Amino acid sequence: YIDIGKRKLAYEVEGEEEGYFIKAYFTINPTHLKDLFTWIKTKDNVIRVIITKVKKKPVTSPQREERRKANVGSE
Repeated sequence: YIDIGKRKLAYEVEGEEEGYFIKAYFTINPTHLKDLFTWIKTKDNVIRVIITKVKKKPVTSPQREERRKANVGSE
């Protein structure tokens, strides 16, 4: 997962003005999405979840990608 950190929310959600954000890439059978949402909703510390489908999963971690880009210029 990618730790985005604490950020100000665009608008207040359940009395909160700030939230802690992460981005996670995962593979799941679409028939299990409802179970995933149900499980997430049982967590008291989660106030909002957005799951989207990406066309292509990332091949590398963000840190590895940054190192790769830095090395391209040094070749």
